[in-house]
Amino acid sequence: MIDAVTLFLWDPKTYQVQLPSLFKENTQYFGIHQHIYNFKRHQRYYPHVEIRKYMADYPKQLTTVLVVKVSLPKLVYGNNLMELTDNDFLTCCMKLSDVLLQMGIVVTPTNIERYADVRALEYGKNILTGRIPVPFVLSELSRAKPIQHYMDVQRMAYQNGGEKIVFYSAGYELLFYDKTKEMQQYIHQPRCQLPAHGSVRR
Repeated sequence: MIDAVTLFLWDPKTYQVQLPSLFKENTQYFGIHQHIYNFKRHQRYYPHVEIRKYMADYPKQLTTVLVVKVSLPKLVYGNNLMELTDNDFLTCCMKLSDVLLQMGIVVTPTNIERYADVRALEYGKNILTGRIPVPFVLSELSRAKPIQHYMDVQRMAYQNGGEKIVFYSAGYELLFYDKTKEMQQYIHQPRCQLPAHGSVRR
C-alpha cells in the first residue's frame, strides 16, 4: 500500500496561505520556511509542510512552492497500521484539504487531485509473524544478502523503540521494523486493532 507521499504544489494560484505567521522566519525571503506544526506535538496527526521561495527561470520572477509530506494512513486512520486502497484516494484528498485548513493553508480537494505533483513515494506492507518473535525475524533478515550487488545492509539501527533492518542503495531503501512498537501510542484509536503477537513492517 502507499504509505507516505511528498507533494509539490508549484502554482501559487492553487493554494492560499492564510496564516503566514505560522511559518518560521519571514516568508518574504528566499529559502525553505517550515511550518510551526512541524515541531509541535499534537493529539491529531498533521503533515510536514514547507513553503519554498525561489526565483523562477521563466518568467524571471519570485515565486513559491508548497511542499507537503504526509503519511496517508495516519491522515485517514490516525495510525499507519491500517492499509489503504485505491478507493481511499478521494478521502485522502478531502482529509488533507481539511487538515491543511487547520494549519492556515487553503487547498481544495480538487486542486490536490489535479495539481499536486508527487515527488516522493513510500510503500508499506504489514507482515504478521504469528508466534515468531519479531526480534528473531529481524535478526534472520540481517543475515540476508541484498539481491542487487550495489545494495548494502544497515544492521544496527532503531526506530520507535525497536530494531530496524535497512537494505539500501543510492536510489532507494527497503526497511523492516517492528510495527507494534510504534503502535503502542495509538491503542486508543477506535479503528486500530493490534495483531495478537506482532508484525513486521516492510
